[in-house]
Amino acid sequence: PYQVDTSNGIRGPQSGYNICNSTTEGPKSQCQTAFVNSPDDWCLWAPQAPLSNVSDTEGEMVAWCTKKGHGTRIIPEGAVTGMSWVRTTNYIQITGALSQQLLDLDPRDGGGEMDPHGADL
Repeated sequence: PYQVDTSNGIRGPQSGYNICNSTTEGPKSQCQTAFVNSPDDWCLWAPQAPLSNVSDTEGEMVAWCTKKGHGTRIIPEGAVTGMSWVRTTNYIQITGALSQQLLDLDPRDGGGEMDPHGADL
């Protein structure tokens, strides 16, 4: 669907979209679909605007990917400073370190989960 969440819940309406392709790719992409394919082809969610922090923008995050071709924003060279990939039969886990400001995150933001105050509802 164009937008997965069409409700007007506690966060308000979905700000981006989920149909992502070559026409939506680039530094202003509002694609909110993340892909996890391999250690060198994965995405994360980060803010749309520079110097944002997670708690203020959690409902507006957009996808940033390591490779072109997904219709998202592209993680800039040097933004990922360390990464660990674990794949089991039940899950894939990616952990790492970032130069946060290259992904529009305020470098002073300590991060955390995208829902820092518990469940929305």
